[in-house]
Amino acid sequence: KAFKGGDVTVAFGGAKLDLRNAQIDKNGATLVLNTAFGGIEVLLPKDCNVVSDGVGILGGWENKFSSKDTKGGKLEITGTAIFGGVEIKE
Repeated sequence: KAFKGGDVTVAFGGAKLDLRNAQIDKNGATLVLNTAFGGIEVLLPKDCNVVSDGVGILGGWENKFSSKDTKGGKLEITGTAIFGGVEIKE
């Protein structure tokens, strides 16, 4: 019930991480996303407080999620997209 974070690594493929029903731990959480020649899609709950700090190297890192001030914990998303992409959205 209290998501504390994790790591997702994708090579030559794709991943979809659906966290819409997750509750971020009150102390915060860190999610590390790395992809090479693939893609990662992350779906977040509407009341999530997100800080995205990823980089795309000949790829894309797109945060379509607009954070809202909430009383819940902060979710920090970091990582790298090499020849691939990361998309963060509701």
